[in-house]
Amino acid sequence: MPKKGTTKDQLEPNSKGGVMAHLVANPVKVEVNGLCNYSADPEDWFDYRKAQQCKRICGNCPLRQACARTALALEATDGVWAGVDLPGEHATVEEHAVARRQLAMVVAAMDHQPEPHRRRCLAIREAMHHAAFPGAGAYVAESASA
Repeated sequence: MPKKGTTKDQLEPNSKGGVMAHLVANPVKVEVNGLCNYSADPEDWFDYRKAQQCKRICGNCPLRQACARTALALEATDGVWAGVDLPGEHATVEEHAVARRQLAMVVAAMDHQPEPHRRRCLAIREAMHHAAFPGAGAYVAESASA
């Protein structure tokens, strides 16, 4: 996982020619076990053509707040994080500022997440886990506000 301040010289090109850290095809997969962990292709979260689909998945993820915090901490520039479509490394400073404000709003909003929605999101993640790993047993749920 690259640390804040990682330079482009310390990153590797991904399969599509963009630059991102080797383990950070989807950093959320490393940091938190969100619904994106069950994606067939982690690159989907960085493909603008699939952004709407990814944002819908994020809307049902119990770990949106942790994902938004991770994106802010890593100063992520690309991909869909916590339902926010980040503008890309070549975007303007203002476009990045708008995206960071949206991520901060996700963090704040999830502090007031209704309990039924939180339970529903956890149930969805449990179902995804059982579909991906049949016979693996119960998933140990993390806090939805991780």
